[in-house]
Amino acid sequence: MLLAINVKTATHVKSFSNIFSVSNKKNILYLEGYYSVLDGGEGYFKWNQTINKSKADGGIIIDPTVSFGNQGKGRGYGCWIRQYTGNIKTEWFGIKGDGSDMSMAFNHLIKYIRFKGGGTVLLPAKTISVSNLDFTACNNITIIGQGKLSVIDFKYAQKGIGLNFGSKRGIGGTQNIILSNFTLTNSRYKMNTLLEFRSGPTRQKPVETSGFITLKNLFLQKGAEKGLSLVGVSHVLAEGIVLRFNTPIDYGLYISQDVNINTGVFTFRNCSFRAKKTALRIEASKQLIDSILFEGCGFFNYLNPLAREVIVLNGQRYAIESVKFLACHIESRNTHFNKKTAIALKGKLHSINFDTIHLSCGKSNIKTQADYAIKFHNRGNYKNILFNNMSILRCKKASKGGVVYYFEGQDSSFDKESPIQFRGLIKSVTEPKKFKLDNKHYQKYFINEV
Repeated sequence: MLLAINVKTATHVKSFSNIFSVSNKKNILYLEGYYSVLDGGEGYFKWNQTINKSKADGGIIIDPTVSFGNQGKGRGYGCWIRQYTGNIKTEWFGIKGDGSDMSMAFNHLIKYIRFKGGGTVLLPAKTISVSNLDFTACNNITIIGQGKLSVIDFKYAQKGIGLNFGSKRGIGGTQNIILSNFTLTNSRYKMNTLLEFRSGPTRQKPVETSGFITLKNLFLQKGAEKGLSLVGVSHVLAEGIVLRFNTPIDYGLYISQDVNINTGVFTFRNCSFRAKKTALRIEASKQLIDSILFEGCGFFNYLNPLAREVIVLNGQRYAIESVKFLACHIESRNTHFNKKTAIALKGKLHSINFDTIHLSCGKSNIKTQADYAIKFHNRGNYKNILFNNMSILRCKKASKGGVVYYFEGQDSSFDKESPIQFRGLIKSVTEPKKFKLDNKHYQKYFINEV
């Protein structure tokens, strides 16, 4: 909190390194810049002799008895406290965009946010190079950038998660998080996930859920395995999320659980999920996943021989329920499609709706096209699956007089009152030739209104 200060009597120092020589702690201290004058780190400080030096972070709370790297390791009491109101600037912690490793400085910032119980962080229009950033147990956080020029590059990370709002070591999840207007990248391609939210057990509770997350206008690129991972979280609003083509990400958006608690209530609007293998994968392995809306989104896989299905919904052990794709574009751009389908449906799937969809299964060259647009896998439990007002283009089998959708159906169960329905398909659908169920059985559970 900004206190009343007398600027005229303030002691001026040129940079952070000069603070250690200040002996008069009665006056207000004015830091003219962190490294140099007016570099963004400037500000007023007041001495507080009662605060424990273990709270020092080198940005808001400064211990003048130890170096920057040892902030928080001093003994006793007494620190300089930055006087401010409102948002937190990264420059206050000596975070700069010159390509050097800013991990220590950024972790000092995270330490302060965790100590304070939240806050709003402003990112500059620069590229900040770091290793992994761990926001575990940080709640009530807003991080705002200035668009594409505000970049966090995990170039010094060797593996793991880049921006981690997760659960580990008995510490629960994070809640009330807003991330807006910046780019996450990994210029050295050595990570597992760019951005992850995860729930998990704590020492006090069997499960603590991460949730109430807002993501707006984020650019994710150059991750190793996953772009955005949501594991066991709830209440997510995402708008304008873009995963770019210049990326080796295996999965663009990955939704799953790691705890025995229902996961869901997600809304994705105007997002573009692009990946080398699979743009979207949802799998329910440990508990129910429900209530997901994709509106005005695009799903693409890469021009890559390793590409798989564009979308996979896998109700592995538990059900995936109430998922709607509305006015979306789904496209396979693979030159060596090896999984034979663009959309793969597996396991327990209930109330899945594809409405007003453009689905392209490949390029004009038939060798690039998927065999099937939609595939229902064996051992499924399918209820109320609807494909409505859907255009399907460049499907290999259909172009040869085959089928657009392929239903294995072996060991699957159905609900007669809630059949699988195809309505308003622009691409003509011929009689299935490779169904493992006989035609009479098939007609009981499907309604085609082409």
